[in-house]
Amino acid sequence: MDRVERIDESDSNPVPKYDDVCMLTGLHNKPELNGRAVRVCLPDGRLADDRIPCELLIGRKKLAVRPANLVFIKNDAALDEPSILNAMPQDDLNDARMLLFAKRNSVVVAPGVISVNVTGSFAPLTVEEKTEALSIGQWGDKTSSRRWSEFVTKVKEKRGGEYPSDWHPMIIVGRLFSDQGQPTRSGLNFNDPGLHVGTEEM
Repeated sequence: MDRVERIDESDSNPVPKYDDVCMLTGLHNKPELNGRAVRVCLPDGRLADDRIPCELLIGRKKLAVRPANLVFIKNDAALDEPSILNAMPQDDLNDARMLLFAKRNSVVVAPGVISVNVTGSFAPLTVEEKTEALSIGQWGDKTSSRRWSEFVTKVKEKRGGEYPSDWHPMIIVGRLFSDQGQPTRSGLNFNDPGLHVGTEEM
């Protein structure tokens, strides 16, 4: 795993947990990674040296990061805070926004909590899951945000808490939906009220 230099910790920044989305900050050894969006990828939290295992949302490069180098992002609305909006690359903002939107009201299932129908960690989406996703619509656009959250939870439970290996291109980028002629939201502003047509209030 890549290692990064520790900076002074901030008491106001909560220590992120499994599946949380964060922004890298204050890295001196790898300054090119500052501002990049990451996801905490192990349920046990910190490693022996106090670092937290993460992966970049774009590229999925694995990192071991000090808690002080992670800015916790509570939800997709938090991405509009100037400290994040002005520091994060646009592609990372888009991916983080879509991931956080997809996670609204879903249940975080950590690896090791396996349902009866185990398909193996990181297994790609099945034909049945693709069919269900298409019937729900990207982010629940054809049904509701609640249906989408239930779908995300079920998909992750079958893989011990992990997303399918093809989740990013098929769901986040939206290739599954665009290939079938459905509209996708990749790169759009999720604060646009027009994007929430067809979703129920949560």
